[in-house]
Amino acid sequence: MAIIYHKANQQLPQDLSALGNLKVAIQENSAATTSQDVNVKSVSGVAQTARDWSSDLSNLPLIKAKTDNLDTALSTRATEATLSGVKTQTDKLSFDVGNALKIQNPPNLDTALSTRASETTLASVNTKIGNIEADADALTNDAIKGVLRTLGDAGATPANNTGKTVLARLVDIQDQLKLERWGKNIEPAWVHGAETTNPADGTALVTKAVSAAKTGFIYGFYITSAEARDFKINWTSGGVAKSIRIVHASKGTMFFTDKTPVNEGLGADASTNITITNVGAGAGIFQAGLLFAEV
Repeated sequence: MAIIYHKANQQLPQDLSALGNLKVAIQENSAATTSQDVNVKSVSGVAQTARDWSSDLSNLPLIKAKTDNLDTALSTRATEATLSGVKTQTDKLSFDVGNALKIQNPPNLDTALSTRASETTLASVNTKIGNIEADADALTNDAIKGVLRTLGDAGATPANNTGKTVLARLVDIQDQLKLERWGKNIEPAWVHGAETTNPADGTALVTKAVSAAKTGFIYGFYITSAEARDFKINWTSGGVAKSIRIVHASKGTMFFTDKTPVNEGLGADASTNITITNVGAGAGIFQAGLLFAEV
């Protein structure tokens, strides 16, 4: 234990006698070390106030827990120059009175969003486009020609023409070409039947329905047969069943078209069916098609 001698006031510590003996007993702890409470009353003549350091010491683990977070070299952190560059950019920001960041609208956003088309409007437009597509798919040649004639009649009439526009005359030329090719102002189209295996007697290998208020005409047919067999083209005209027998002398395909329909003068009635059927049960694969038009 160190003995402190106060030279300034020529006094020995209070715990010592005039002969330098300790006035208090030395206490020994379990670790065979000695301890003694010492009160420091002054340091370099400055009086010291006694205080309990236990609360200070209890904060040491908390301080250590914080300093443990300093787990990387300071030299790897942002420099003053880097932070200065960041500050230069943040200084460009401005805030309103409520400390909310002010953001300028891009120059192209020059009108209120509420004035633009809503989801409901766009959905309605999409529906209308779908309807237009459906109507376009349903247009027939006659309907298209009617539109063209309307457009043509609404156009300017050349002075040297006989009251018709160029567009209307083109429609007339198209109609004339059809008349020359098919004998009627029509454009026949093929109707194909699927392959049929081992058809029973009277099986319809292909069927075409005549539209309401129309008359159907047969401008051609094809029949593929796996054997020699007879076939019939069947329709109804004037309420009476009609048919034409087609004889296949051997297996193969028969193909026929002509500008004059095979049922000329006996057009198929509206809302009836035109069919090709086999006579007798067939063995093998059969198929048939019709070249059909209606007026």
